[in-house]
Amino acid sequence: MDTNTTQTEFPWMITFLTFGCGLSMGKACQTSGLSAWIASTLKHLGYMDPWIVAFILIVGTAVVCECIGNAMVVIVMLPILSELAHSMEVNPLYFIIPSTLAATFAFMLPISSGPNIVAFAHGDLLVSDMVKSGSLMNVICILINNIGVHTLCVWVFDIYTYPDWAPRTQISTNLTTPGYGYTVL
Repeated sequence: MDTNTTQTEFPWMITFLTFGCGLSMGKACQTSGLSAWIASTLKHLGYMDPWIVAFILIVGTAVVCECIGNAMVVIVMLPILSELAHSMEVNPLYFIIPSTLAATFAFMLPISSGPNIVAFAHGDLLVSDMVKSGSLMNVICILINNIGVHTLCVWVFDIYTYPDWAPRTQISTNLTTPGYGYTVL
């Protein structure tokens, strides 16, 4: 493929629109305080072992990505997961890596991803067929992701150790604060 073909044939506007929407939503969630509020709400997960929280996040992200575009979910979730990890004094990569990978597990519905739309548009598949095979693939991928985070991520990223580069912040909600009702201590 040459440069002229790439410039004229590639759907650049759709690419920019999709990516831009995800970035806009992520920034809106951070600016409005939604990310901090969700992180402070999820802080109650801090009473659980981090591996249970990671598993819940993997399953939750995979389920949400069945209905919402995975790029937008990742862009919105990463600041939330980072704040959650900081509040639990856990390496942020312990939640961020498996959740980001889980966002690619959109196999069950036609709207989940572009390839699903293309496969469904061909006309040979029913939604029920996609749900049956997609749910099995989701379960397998969730298990592989959970095993991978506790093997490969431990070896490569040392996720059981809180890193020096991660700031030690605490999120507290204060409904009387002017503005958006959250402060970073």
